Formats: sequence, structure tokens, C-alpha cells
Amino acid sequence: MRKIKHIENWKKFSNDVHKHIGKTLRGHYQNCKLEPVDFIVDYFGKDFLYSNILKYLCRHKKTGKKQDLCKAAHYLSLLYNLEE
Repeated sequence: MRKIKHIENWKKFSNDVHKHIGKTLRGHYQNCKLEPVDFIVDYFGKDFLYSNILKYLCRHKKTGKKQDLCKAAHYLSLLYNLEE
């Protein structure tokens, strides 16, 4: 039973992260020719992504907002994509 709940929670979390990423890409940077995070990572390296993951995890500890976890997961997915 616990495993099924974990899978259901993971699906909800994944869906929330997907919505957050879509909203960010459509809203904030839709008119940019280059995604700002791509430029920053090209210039400064992966440390930018690591620092943002840590920032949003620390912020979540203080605020308890799920949105902070989605933001951390967004940066984690960017880091994951660089490893491919």
C-alpha cells in the first residue's frame, strides 16, 4: 500500500513540476531568443544550477511551499539534461 501511495505522489509531483516548467518557459522568457539560464550555464558552468537547487531547497525548509520544490526540481532537470 505504501508503495502505491509513493507512486501516486511521484506522479503528482512530476505533473506539478511539468506545469511549473511550462509556465516559466511560456511566461517569463517567451520573447527571448536565448533562454537566460542557458547563457548563464554556458558562461559560469553547472555551479549556477547547483546553487539554485540548494537555494530553493533551503527556502522550502523555511516557507514550506511546494512551489519551491518545483523550482528546485526544475534546476535539477536542467542539470540532468546536461548529463545526456
